[in-house]
Amino acid sequence: MFEKLKPVLALDPKTGLMISSRHLVPKENLAPKVIPQLKHYTDNAQSYIKNNLAWVEGKIAKPKFKFAYLELPIPCNLHCLGCFKGQDKKTFVKTKNNEVIGDQPLTEIIDFLKDHFAEAIIYAGEGELFCWQGAFDYIKKITEAGLSMMIFTNGTLLSKKDIEYLNSKKISLTFSLRDTIESGHNSAVKSQNAFRKTLQALDWALQVGMQKDNRLSVEIPATKDNAERIISDFIPAMRSLGIIPLAEEYIQITTSDEEKRLCHNFSEARNFFQQATAIDAKLGYVHRLEFGQRMLAQSKCERPLYSFNISMRTGEVANCPSGSVKYGNLFKNSLNQIIYSDLFKSALNDFTLCPCSTFFTATDQEIPKLLPKHLINLR
Repeated sequence: MFEKLKPVLALDPKTGLMISSRHLVPKENLAPKVIPQLKHYTDNAQSYIKNNLAWVEGKIAKPKFKFAYLELPIPCNLHCLGCFKGQDKKTFVKTKNNEVIGDQPLTEIIDFLKDHFAEAIIYAGEGELFCWQGAFDYIKKITEAGLSMMIFTNGTLLSKKDIEYLNSKKISLTFSLRDTIESGHNSAVKSQNAFRKTLQALDWALQVGMQKDNRLSVEIPATKDNAERIISDFIPAMRSLGIIPLAEEYIQITTSDEEKRLCHNFSEARNFFQQATAIDAKLGYVHRLEFGQRMLAQSKCERPLYSFNISMRTGEVANCPSGSVKYGNLFKNSLNQIIYSDLFKSALNDFTLCPCSTFFTATDQEIPKLLPKHLINLR
């Protein structure tokens, strides 16, 4: 069943199938290796940032964007604990005309992105892209227009044939896990068979070789319960298979107070990153912890400096899927008017940090005095 994942899987009579790979961690650090970056998402961003800051200063005629998040009003088949789009807390409400995205706005977005040197469109929500019957037509339109994609997915609805098609289009995939053990993951997503279905899709992605050119990653948010397993089992397993491990702090935008108690405060996040980085170093992936980072082996999030988010439910164009800074509305103004506005330029010029979750701080004194409402209780 799991051709490629078999070496890092085990079966426990209490918790079920589990990712088990702590035996792969060497006693001594391996020779340093190049840290892979996810194609179309975390690779080669600095040139875009440099360009856009020069554009804000009037030194360059136009901005460059690595990608845009395009958020579609699609439901999800899972209800993951702490979903940052709130899919776990409300019934999905369809748009008035039930249209996910029309040809005209999609064409406008694609044309704008191509004119501004973009590589891809990123799908990170609202729900699971493959719940939508039009998903593959949508992917075809984007790729045939000359852009690629990176898709966040739980993978449970994908067949081997689907994976082969996505690979043929050179699309990057990020699979979502909530734990390394079957019982923990299934409980967190409220679905009895989800863990094995996600792992099966991941295994098919490995079989077609998506990992070979850094087009395959797995994201997993850390909690007080799963952090040790992420460090000891998840990171070694992913590294051994060539999968990029996006071990991260929980996005806190829509979490309840009860959910926050399951997650890391700043001190616990610091400890998690220190231990995770130490394990990575043993495997040969050496990186220095930086203020503001919320993912393993990634610097602080600077995506608002080289990308933006569009919601096709509301029309809002914002800094990222968190929507903490809103630039304008695509249903009222063209994308060109919104991006070339003084508001957009000012947001880029003033950008420092966009905290959607706890992040690495070297000491308690580094924790910002002013935190957004969703992080105040985690100080």
